[in-house]
Amino acid sequence: MWRRSFRRDTPLGSIRSSFFSANMLPEVDESDAFWNRVVIVRFPHRFPKNERFREELTKPEELSALLNIALRAVSRLFEKRFEGGDINKSVL
Repeated sequence: MWRRSFRRDTPLGSIRSSFFSANMLPEVDESDAFWNRVVIVRFPHRFPKNERFREELTKPEELSALLNIALRAVSRLFEKRFEGGDINKSVL
């Protein structure tokens, strides 16, 4: 709660997510409290290096497809209210 002068108390809500990327998991507190707040998304596929990747990815038809995927993903996150669960299977 926060208070503004001469007004009623206002509930202060915060929705915040942090995204981290790493090749290996860090050493962390092994408590349930930590793991209840973490979602690990695995990326099992490896792709060969492509020197023309940027040019291929920024073609208009590719940008449109990426935008559509991102919009669907954001919509699903708002439906789930960022509560987690098995996000990596349900978002896309």
